[in-house]
Amino acid sequence: MQSIGEVHRIMFSLFGLDLSFAPEMLFVTWIVMGVLVLLGYLGGRNLSEVPGGLQNFWEVIISFLDELVQSTLGRNGRRYTPLISTIFLFVLFSNLLAIIPRLEEPTKFLSTDLALGIMVFIVVHFSAVRSLGFKGYLKHYCDPVFLFAPLHIVGEMAKLVSHSFRLFGNILGGSIIMVILGYLSKNLFLPIILQLFFVLLAGSIQALVFTVLAVTYISLWRKEEGH
Repeated sequence: MQSIGEVHRIMFSLFGLDLSFAPEMLFVTWIVMGVLVLLGYLGGRNLSEVPGGLQNFWEVIISFLDELVQSTLGRNGRRYTPLISTIFLFVLFSNLLAIIPRLEEPTKFLSTDLALGIMVFIVVHFSAVRSLGFKGYLKHYCDPVFLFAPLHIVGEMAKLVSHSFRLFGNILGGSIIMVILGYLSKNLFLPIILQLFFVLLAGSIQALVFTVLAVTYISLWRKEEGH
């Protein structure tokens, strides 16, 4: 086992490739998933026409995300609401995990953000094929002439990279800033207040930005279809 910074990684080789595995990342990821499952169960076990407590909490969030999806993709795009809601909630709760001492946010690990970006990438292009048809999908890469195909491919890959690295960079950068502030102002109460403010505000904003970008990438292909 090798330690890189404060994150312990297990180094191994697979087919000649040097890879690393961070048990801590899986641990905190399962914590987030467990919390979401528990809150979902508690909020949905006793549904009522007049919501209260957790049911009201979930209805506010899901209603907001549903309006976001419909305003961007139209009513037919409502089938993406469950996926978009899951992405938002997972990223949000992952970012908020930094409030708990000695726990690292899953989104602080590039592998988590890249996995989320790849998932969105697959959904976007599967949706494009479904909406445009396979011929229409390939035609996009040849617009205006087939010589532009490599540029279009690079552009799509750039979206994947920027989508993943934007979240990774912002969360990691925020963590570094808080560490620096902690060292510069030891034994002061101010860093705790700043940390709570940054985690709650910046964590929520980054979750929303990642989610909005996912919806936007889906809508780009649907716009070309004429929606």
